[in-house]
Amino acid sequence: MSLPIASAFRSEEHLRSLLGEAGLVVDEVFGGFDRQPVGRGVGTLVFAAHRIRVLDEPQASAA
Repeated sequence: MSLPIASAFRSEEHLRSLLGEAGLVVDEVFGGFDRQPVGRGVGTLVFAAHRIRVLDEPQASAA
């Protein structure tokens, strides 16, 4: 028995939008895990992003 494989491809713009909705700010986008420029990598988009802390949001305590 074989199971179907589904692939979904999203544009950089769409992924930036989704990350923004999740409260993340995109710092850099690469075309692979070796930091290749977009369009010159392996066909993978790798995002470096961070979350902005809201001033009234409690900070996580160090363990």
